Amino acid sequence: MEGKSQTTFIISGYYGFGNIGDEAVLAAILQQLRSLAPGSRCIVISGDPERTAEEHGVEAVHRLDIKGLLSALRQGTVFISGGGTLFQDVTSSRSLYYYLLMIVFAWALRLPVIIYGQGIGPLRSRWNRLLTLRVLRLARLVIVRDRKTYEQLLAWGFDRERLCLGADPVVTLRTESPVGQRTFLRRTFGDKLSAEEPVLLVSLRPWPNLDASLPAVAGVLDELSREGWQVVFVPFQFEADSPVCQRCAG
Repeated sequence: MEGKSQTTFIISGYYGFGNIGDEAVLAAILQQLRSLAPGSRCIVISGDPERTAEEHGVEAVHRLDIKGLLSALRQGTVFISGGGTLFQDVTSSRSLYYYLLMIVFAWALRLPVIIYGQGIGPLRSRWNRLLTLRVLRLARLVIVRDRKTYEQLLAWGFDRERLCLGADPVVTLRTESPVGQRTFLRRTFGDKLSAEEPVLLVSLRPWPNLDASLPAVAGVLDELSREGWQVVFVPFQFEADSPVCQRCAG
């Protein structure tokens, strides 16, 4: 086991599930860490460690491998929870409890905890709100990605000195030039896209009451299409998101 003379970041999030958005968040966080702490080591908690290791060039441990998780945490220097919207109970309370428990484990092993690039909520259960606030208070620093989350945490009584308003980590992600991006789109979609007209990428996901909003979304996209925009649906998590995108496109 390596000693802690080398900075080792343990990163917890919704990684390894094939969600393009979350993988982009991880790529952005890793870029930032490698820039700010050259030579540091990153261990990512993932649903598919082999895929995460291959795609991002990091070490990874399965999120349900208790022995592996404890080993990774003991090697860690800093624990980062984020980004994304991990602290919500709309999809399930079980996932919320998992991410909170990881913070508790890290804190119990005396790792500094940083909550990074997160939006918090919806938290429909009063118990879940209280529990989340209690666990977040274990963190050295909480950096949220939107003003609504920032103001909500202050309203709940979170310590202002440890709370920062930031942005989604993806906005810092360095990618190819715009010319390279357009080449990629043409290579992917072939003659379906014009090289001259603007392209709008649309990502939709299943969410409570979303169907009620789909006609309005489709209407806006139809209007943009009439104005010359090329609308392309991009399901970030293919199996889950594709049906929603298809309903909107149809």
